[in-house]
Amino acid sequence: MIAQTDLFVCRRHANRVDNEQELISVGTSSILQNRISASAFDPEGRIAREDLLAFVELAIKAPSGFNQQPWHFLIVDDKEKKEALRTAAFGQQKIADAAASVIMLANLQAYERAEQIADDLVTKQYTPGAYKEKVIHSIRSYPVNMPDKYKEEAIIAASFAAYGFQLAAFEHGYGVNPIGGFDPAAVSETFGIPDHLKPILIIAVGPSPVETKQRKFRFPAEEVSSFNAI
Repeated sequence: MIAQTDLFVCRRHANRVDNEQELISVGTSSILQNRISASAFDPEGRIAREDLLAFVELAIKAPSGFNQQPWHFLIVDDKEKKEALRTAAFGQQKIADAAASVIMLANLQAYERAEQIADDLVTKQYTPGAYKEKVIHSIRSYPVNMPDKYKEEAIIAASFAAYGFQLAAFEHGYGVNPIGGFDPAAVSETFGIPDHLKPILIIAVGPSPVETKQRKFRFPAEEVSSFNAI
């Protein structure tokens, strides 16, 4: 199983150095700087399930309102099921070739765990015990009073977790490609996904050739940022 430490030696980055002994210790800045979407995967590549779960364990440290954690990772590593997912994603071959393709789901019923969430907030002194019932009420009433906003925030939180999963997998030397081109209804029907779980992204992950192309350009920070006014 992958050791979970603050810094890792990344196989993917290690392959890029001239001397294989000169391994690069990878931190957050290096991961963000070097991350690139894999354009292809080794169809014979594999990832141990315990490692996939280790990536999920890192990804679920993502923030979410009231700590509701409105996400679910549907990990597809069976060959036939990956083929079915490829069909629902307009035939994108990398979904089938990847060691696993993860369907990222936003959970629109995360509020059902309100009491467990409130208990944790009280136990860890984030909120006084006298406010526990108010916290539970706030969590449960949010999707009733503002359903569209609740759905939006669930999707945002699940997206945070999805990106965390990608960075964790990339950090450990695997190729990753986030895929938004798919038919959500077809994906839900194919995998029997209930209505309260909304597919928002597919993440293809697995061993892949080291990318030799230059990464696509990004607009400079000055062009996409402003202070205090647009």
